[in-house]
Amino acid sequence: MHDARAADHRADATAAPGAVDAAGGDQRALRQAPHGAERNWLLAALSPEEYLPLASCFETVTLAAGQRLGASHEPIPYVYFPQSGVVSILKHMADGTETEVGTVGAEGMSALAVFLGGDEMPTECVVQIAGAARRITATDLQAASVQGAPLHEVLRCYTQYLFDQVAQSVACNRLHSVEQRCARWLLMTYDRVGTDAFALTHEHLAALLGVRRAGISVAAEALRKAGAVAYSRGTVRILDPARLESAACECYRATREDFDRLLGRAGRRRQAPER
Repeated sequence: MHDARAADHRADATAAPGAVDAAGGDQRALRQAPHGAERNWLLAALSPEEYLPLASCFETVTLAAGQRLGASHEPIPYVYFPQSGVVSILKHMADGTETEVGTVGAEGMSALAVFLGGDEMPTECVVQIAGAARRITATDLQAASVQGAPLHEVLRCYTQYLFDQVAQSVACNRLHSVEQRCARWLLMTYDRVGTDAFALTHEHLAALLGVRRAGISVAAEALRKAGAVAYSRGTVRILDPARLESAACECYRATREDFDRLLGRAGRRRQAPER
């Protein structure tokens, strides 16, 4: 489905992640490996010479669906840089309910507070779609990302991107319909997982979006009738991304443009001329 665009992206290692071409075509770069074997955009933005001193600090781990990557308001032992899969950033309420305030895939990292000098977060990261990640201790990450270090500049760009994503989600939750929000979430997940089908129930998506299950069922049926998606036994399949995007709100495109503007800058830093 995306073979031609994937080949183009592999041929041009300098292409900015999440970029939109001159004709306005979506490259869906989040679905492709940045270069070599490293699939996380933040780590791939480092040159081999910059990454080599950090390599021994990382280990590759499997992320299982439902796995909690540290609890809220508790010390953060590890930071995860996903290579595949999707991680939700959840906010818990006093009555036990929770809602998603952000998502992380191969373009990002968990526990941003560590980079900012903190040792705990008011939110919790939970794996929604299974995958793999590079894991580093919080102590090692703080040492590797001090001001002036190559990783510092990359994570600074990501910090702004994540803040923008959360702000966009707040506006989206307040102003847009359940169907639009549902379409946006499905597209963001589709961009990250690398396959057209992934596990997802109506109950689970309702919990993530903070709406009633009945509302998700109505939205999902509308998207199915439009030919955008298909559902079968807890699995959703994206049939027509273009139709799905037409059903989504402006927030999907805005988030992708932020990705290109901010994380694209991080990806291009390796190509900057020496001074």
